[in-house]
Amino acid sequence: YQYAIVASYDNLDGEGFRSHILTKEAFFTEAIVLFDDISSTQDSIQFSLYWKEDWENKTLASLSLWKGSEKIKDLQITDRSVSGLLSDTEYRLLATYRSNVAEEKIELFVTTLAKTEPTVEISDINATQNSVKYKLTVSDPDSLCKIESIELLDGKGNIIQKGIADQTEFADLLSDTNYTLKVNYIYDLNNDFGAVEQYVTADFTTLAKAVPSINITDIAATQSDVSCTIQINDPDSICTIDSIQLLDEE
Repeated sequence: YQYAIVASYDNLDGEGFRSHILTKEAFFTEAIVLFDDISSTQDSIQFSLYWKEDWENKTLASLSLWKGSEKIKDLQITDRSVSGLLSDTEYRLLATYRSNVAEEKIELFVTTLAKTEPTVEISDINATQNSVKYKLTVSDPDSLCKIESIELLDGKGNIIQKGIADQTEFADLLSDTNYTLKVNYIYDLNNDFGAVEQYVTADFTTLAKAVPSINITDIAATQSDVSCTIQINDPDSICTIDSIQLLDEE
């Protein structure tokens, strides 16, 4: 508030009365009660009330919790904490108190702490000619994350296999082929925005198998027969000899 002392006078010059501010001061009324010791967690608010001791006939009439213009709930006048709240959300505590005849209100804006968004990482991928092993790391300090599925995709994005949440290996794959690991997960930060669906991917290529080779050596021919040595180089054991034929020059 402000107050001023104003003097009005007429110096008989034909201009009529004039006003002059002798002094002007600002002042503040004292608060009878204030919110004190305020703290918040991800889903609760704690507070206390500080009363001016020398003020008589003071009474807390009501206490309520608001979010924006919406009243969330009426609190008991003895309540000093509120739980079951949304995280990372601004609330307003509104108190009505009486002192002698007057009724006044005080309010306090408090924001609950945010929950940490979880992350999922696919690492340590070890692909062989027909399988893949990997490590799944979930960083989730607030225990919000749920793995929905783990999928193995081909180069065109088609689902080849589906795995469960704790699966760390896929088998029966083709060699020398591009694949993608996809982990689908969901979490809710409890901030009134609902569940969030996310995914993370990692590409890999299975190892190629070696092309086998065959060499014919040590050929020895007589007038009626021939002998030779057949050398097969097949490190991946994929070669099968269907037949050995003797052909004439024609």
